[in-house]
Parts: sequence; C-alpha cells; structure tokens
Amino acid sequence: MGDERLPFFAYGTLKAGHLRSHVLADVAALGSARTQPGLTLLDLGAYPGLVASDEATATVDGELYDVPAAMWDRLDAIEAVEHGLYRRVVVALDDGREAVSYLFTGDRTWARPAGACWGLDRFHAERGDPSDGSP
Repeated sequence: MGDERLPFFAYGTLKAGHLRSHVLADVAALGSARTQPGLTLLDLGAYPGLVASDEATATVDGELYDVPAAMWDRLDAIEAVEHGLYRRVVVALDDGREAVSYLFTGDRTWARPAGACWGLDRFHAERGDPSDGSP
C-alpha cells in the first residue's frame, strides 16, 4: 500500500470531540460528509453501528479524514473487525465521492435506531441546538 491514503468516513466515536477522536488527531480532516440514501445508524449504547436501511431517504452524517495506509490495521482493531463486530466497506457519499467506513455486523437485538447522527450531534439536533456538536 505504501503511502496510499484513502478517505475515511467517521460517524461515531472517532469523530471530533468524541471518545476516540484522539486516534485521528494527526490525520488531515476533510470536512463534514453525508452518505447517499440507504444507510442508517443504530444506537448501541457507547457507540453507534452503521447498517443498511430499506428507507429510501435514510442517510448518515459524519466526517471525512485522509487516512494513510499504515493506519488501517489500527482502525480495524478499534472496530473489532477480527471479532466480527464490524467490517470495512466502501460507502457512497451524497456528493458522488466514496469513502471507507465500517458496517456493523454484530448482534442487533438490543440496538435502538439512531437515525442520521449519533452522540453529541444527535443530542444537539434533538434539542434544536444549531451547534455543530462540538463540546
């Protein structure tokens, strides 16, 4: 892979201001992004899960990062790819670009719908707060 860099779509604990944001602290942020319809989030308590949606207008809001090839093993470990909790996929963004992200493949029986955003973003959206969700 060498110096290859890929855009990474973060939608949960890796986003700025969230629990694992420090992991991407030295990675170039490319701004906000939204998926094309067909994806939604599940609220899994301490973290969200990206899943396919049958709802024609379902999208997910997140952030894009320019991730170097050397970092993908670390991200896979954080997302428990080896244990089958998530798998790395390519998602289509609403502006026509594509990015790598993680699809939740674990047990959904106890999950709750989260919609388009999770965490601080959802908290502010539910309150009608125009904040960007940053602390």
